[in-house]
Amino acid sequence: MLRMMDDFELRALRQEQRDYERAKWFIASKRREQEKEVREERAEQNVGDLAASLVIADPIEVKSFRADLDTYDVATIEAIMENREILERLYRERDLLLERAYKQDDGTRVFKSEDGVRVFDDHGNLVSPDRVDPDEIADHYPCAESYLEQLRLIEQHEAIDQNLIGYQTQLDDARDRLDSGELSQSEFDDLRSSIENNMPAEVRRKLPDYDPTQEAELKTDFSASATHTTKLSPADMAIDPSMVPGLG
Repeated sequence: MLRMMDDFELRALRQEQRDYERAKWFIASKRREQEKEVREERAEQNVGDLAASLVIADPIEVKSFRADLDTYDVATIEAIMENREILERLYRERDLLLERAYKQDDGTRVFKSEDGVRVFDDHGNLVSPDRVDPDEIADHYPCAESYLEQLRLIEQHEAIDQNLIGYQTQLDDARDRLDSGELSQSEFDDLRSSIENNMPAEVRRKLPDYDPTQEAELKTDFSASATHTTKLSPADMAIDPSMVPGLG
């Protein structure tokens, strides 16, 4: 009787082992099937991406965009020249203010605010009353507000100049990429969008088809290079001398 029980238990254990092995095989089979489906989906996606990347940009669109680049380049050069003329005028006006400014014994030029309580040096920094008493500066000398505004305008137009030079470099790079003849349609579309979206307001205003009614939109979209400014009080102004040539 004990022998029969042992055989029964042995057969049960063997059957349990077989069931376990079948379950393991089934799970492994399902996993392999799922992994195969994932690999096939990825392969299809890669083929689609490759096909898209192999589509060469439309020659007609490339030719049209190349003509646009030439137009943008001319407008950019005009904008640079115009802005540099403004800068030259601002530099001259700054130098005249410095010549007329109150000079301390050590040669430092300082400017008193219109309210007569603050003094600024030629770098646009607030000077302590312990160093310069506002009362020692007569009212006929140029006021701090005029000088600080001049420094701010110079800084602003120097930033515009750098922005325009950077855009001109983008135009050159775009032309080089077109000349390579290796642009896919997707790359071409991205390049064209980048050139148009990054165009400074000063360049857009020079384009033949520029609409003056777009001015409000330009002020919003291109505020980094806008030429219209808001005058700040001397208390809000602290010009970094490194940004102003000749004052660093």
